[in-house]
Amino acid sequence: MSNVIITLTVDLSKLSQGILAASSFSDSVGDPSTSNPEDYSTHVKAGDSVTWNGALTNGTSSDSIAITSIVYEGDQNIFGQNTLNGSGGTVVGTVESGTGGEDEVYTINFTITQNGTPTTYSIDPIVIVDSGG
Repeated sequence: MSNVIITLTVDLSKLSQGILAASSFSDSVGDPSTSNPEDYSTHVKAGDSVTWNGALTNGTSSDSIAITSIVYEGDQNIFGQNTLNGSGGTVVGTVESGTGGEDEVYTINFTITQNGTPTTYSIDPIVIVDSGG
């Protein structure tokens, strides 16, 4: 079992083009980034701990991002609950045993605060639970 870290990076200089244009994902297992963040897939195994965090580029020191929740959208509920709530700007979940072999769609909810004003956004990437994990 491993700890998979998924990082959502938002380029604040592109935010006026929309959240999808400004966002990209990366992870600690080397999954390739995609031009559309909703097509991004992270590969995990049953028993893995998954941590979502956020990062900003082209902002000021007072700007911030906080991952507020991960919400199950359908297919297999690999985390065993419909909503994983964040704490301290990150969300952590553990992939349940007996899951695997399918692409799992979930919504990542997050808040970006710029100039003291928070705005909430959502993106729907994919988690793939590899079989045999």
